[in-house]
Amino acid sequence: MRLTTYLKERSFFIVMSVCIVVLFTAVLAFNGVHPLAIGGSDLAVLIAVGLTIGVDFFRRRYFYDQLDMLLEELDRKHLISEIIDPPGFLEGDLTYEALQGVSRSANEEVARHWRMTEEYRDFIETWVHEIKTPIAAANLIIENNYNEVPTTLLPEISRIESYVEQALFYARGMNVERDYVIRSESLETLVKGSLRKHSRTLIESKVTPQLDDLEFTVYVDNKWFDFILGQLFSNAAKYRRRDGEPAFLRISAELLAPGSAEERVVLRIADNGVGVHPADVEHVFEKGFTGENSRGRGRSTGIGLYICKRLCEKTGLDIALESTLGEGTVVQVTFPRNKLHFVEAKDNSHERPARA
Repeated sequence: MRLTTYLKERSFFIVMSVCIVVLFTAVLAFNGVHPLAIGGSDLAVLIAVGLTIGVDFFRRRYFYDQLDMLLEELDRKHLISEIIDPPGFLEGDLTYEALQGVSRSANEEVARHWRMTEEYRDFIETWVHEIKTPIAAANLIIENNYNEVPTTLLPEISRIESYVEQALFYARGMNVERDYVIRSESLETLVKGSLRKHSRTLIESKVTPQLDDLEFTVYVDNKWFDFILGQLFSNAAKYRRRDGEPAFLRISAELLAPGSAEERVVLRIADNGVGVHPADVEHVFEKGFTGENSRGRGRSTGIGLYICKRLCEKTGLDIALESTLGEGTVVQVTFPRNKLHFVEAKDNSHERPARA
């Protein structure tokens, strides 16, 4: 708040004060009061008016400057009335009370939507856990009646299971209050376990995994990371080349900047599939994005890589994709080796310290 702006707003009061001083001076002079006495009286009145204007200006400026600063800095602007100090002047008090009313209304609305989100998420998680039972039963029936039930059902059931898992991790991972547990894990064990889990998909797609050096220890949430690996393996199988060339999936890891604060392990998952169109590469992690190569390869939800990106952000990892059209794709997942990195990431996402 500028002084010139304040003086313009208070111009009527200033003009009236000056008029009163002039009138007061004329009355005193008419009654024969000594000029020095008149001058002293006028000076005292002007000083009192000046002090009144000065105190009022600084009080208002403090309140409005504080209001502007908090509105600029706060992420949740509806909480401003909980932070700002009461102003102590009439217009400010009215503004403060209005802010409190707006804040209460906004907080109630946020709480209502939060409860609705929690209820919806709980329903999705319950539904996912319940539907896994008939899926497992269907798999068991097919395996026990191999000659009677068409084996073509197996890939379809596997796809259903994959979409159900996507729904579960979307419900868990998209909510800022969902929890994760970062532990020291063997990268080789994690990768091999995920390959076994998705072996049927890779075998049916005739994709051959090739493992290089994976003997590293990383800090990661194993369940969330297993989902990320599963999405990457499924994409490699789905977007394989169909020109007769053998499909492979080369998985390797490397330690970068050893001994420094930037020390990190980089996991690379490379395939020789159809690749991604250059115009699509920068959009592959966007929600709902389906690239040009998705056409003719079954319906793509455009949600898998988006969830992978969000899960990596929440667990302090980094994920990136490079691709050459017609030659293949390389996905890099980076694991910082400094445990403080994960503490900071968890504090910034306001996570709770226990798994749901």
